[in-house]
Amino acid sequence: MLKKLAIAAAVLGVLAAIAAGITLNHLDGTYGIFTSETVGHDTFALPDTRLRVSIDTLQLGADMVPYLPENPPLPGWLPWDLPSLLPKVLPREVAILGGSDYADGAYNLTVFVNEQRGGPALPEYLNNQYKFQQQFPAVEWAPEGFQLERRGVLSAQGQLPLPLDLEDTILQTWSLDLPDTPLTLFGDHMAEAVVDNRNGEIVTLMGALAPVWNTSLEQMQQNPQIDALLTMLADVSDIRLAIDFKTTDIILLQFRIQAAQEVGGQLEFFIPLAIPMLSQQLQVQYGLTLESENKWNPEEEVYTADLSVIGVEQKLKDYFKTVVPAAPAPQ
Repeated sequence: MLKKLAIAAAVLGVLAAIAAGITLNHLDGTYGIFTSETVGHDTFALPDTRLRVSIDTLQLGADMVPYLPENPPLPGWLPWDLPSLLPKVLPREVAILGGSDYADGAYNLTVFVNEQRGGPALPEYLNNQYKFQQQFPAVEWAPEGFQLERRGVLSAQGQLPLPLDLEDTILQTWSLDLPDTPLTLFGDHMAEAVVDNRNGEIVTLMGALAPVWNTSLEQMQQNPQIDALLTMLADVSDIRLAIDFKTTDIILLQFRIQAAQEVGGQLEFFIPLAIPMLSQQLQVQYGLTLESENKWNPEEEVYTADLSVIGVEQKLKDYFKTVVPAAPAPQ
């Protein structure tokens, strides 16, 4: 009798394990409860990718913790507090890749997300609930919007139309032949971007975005300062930007401009000239202070500008109070 009961119990245990496995697989297929593989944005980079923007979302989440309410409302069944939960659920990376395609008359864009959990449910949320495509109407997005190609790989494709005469403008100064080696990001920053201008990509972007700003590249060139900037870009090979939190009250923006010796003096003139105007705008509109350190290194042909935006702590705390309510006090 005992032997039969033991056999029955073993059979029931096996069936329960199978049922649990089926349930977990179903939940994972529907909601992505298991951790996905780590995939970098390089997966989507092409030989003609000249724009890369990457956000280390896990680092961003860790940097945001000091500004969040101390007791955000979380389901009681969760065994984690918010600082412990964020690294388990946030995407590892969000990136934007871009490159001009004059044969197609478009600037191609890819938005990439290395989702960690929740992947199967994210396309519907981003496309329908968040209305991703409507958030950026200037871009002609593929009708399907975000798609989950496989766990860990979420992407959306779009295009910015290029003005018909823009190619002729680019060919006056640059070639459309691809450089032998594409530029990549240095890494180890909360957010980082690079624009490869060896094919005039910055001017291409300005021309593509001009209609969004209700203007054109030709109209922009009528401004003497912008015209001087466009002329100077002929000797700029790339621009990089890195963003990090220096302290909880200071955000550091580091610009790195690779340029020929001929424009070193112009960079030393124009950038310090623009910083006081930016500083005044930040102070008047947001109550923030701007400090900068600028340097031209003629040996490396690199201009660096380190901008410290001071006073962000209280601004971010006030912002998160409006979007992340604190848990009600115990009765």
